[in-house]
Amino acid sequence: MLRFLPLAALALLLAGCESSPDVLDTIPDDATEPGAPAAVHGPAPITAPTTYVCAGGESFTVAPLEGDELELTRGESTLTLTRTEASMGARYVSGATEVWIADEGAFVVEDEVMTLADCSAAPDA
Repeated sequence: MLRFLPLAALALLLAGCESSPDVLDTIPDDATEPGAPAAVHGPAPITAPTTYVCAGGESFTVAPLEGDELELTRGESTLTLTRTEASMGARYVSGATEVWIADEGAFVVEDEVMTLADCSAAPDA
């Protein structure tokens, strides 16, 4: 009986392991169109320009506009996005570009590909 104890312990250990999800699997699947009413849950809308620094050192800045709109600046490019429903955090969309902002940080999705990940507000923000 004692020789099966290590096998039983290994089986229990392996049963508790789970492979980590693909980064894109963590993007909530919201089927709403831009301009839909924003969800009542999630962080408050952006009220001041905020710069986020992402893994790899790239950064972007978001600034509030009128209503539920947000201006995204990345390098020399500027885009206006509209807040829409999200299952977590705040989601801003313009065409194929999405910015997700939560208490834990932010990320950018372009053409269904996460182009900026692990972003956090810059210390001076």
